[in-house]
Amino acid sequence: MIQTIQGLQAVLNTIFQTMLGRCGELVGIGQGIAGFGALFYICYRAWGDWVRGRAIDVFPLLRPFAIGIALAVYRVSWGWSMG
Repeated sequence: MIQTIQGLQAVLNTIFQTMLGRCGELVGIGQGIAGFGALFYICYRAWGDWVRGRAIDVFPLLRPFAIGIALAVYRVSWGWSMG
């Protein structure tokens, strides 16, 4: 039973490494699209507050900014968590 689990783990690691290499370009494209989306949302909210004559509320804009940073360092954090 233990040998079966260890064999399965080796197969899954091989598949993971293969797919990570093949899907690397898609991850980069997704990061770019998400980055532009977060930037567009932040600019839209700031512009809307500016046009209405209100002070720009910074705290609601921190969440998309944090999501953008998390997406920018996705590969580094994934590699770090996988050892």
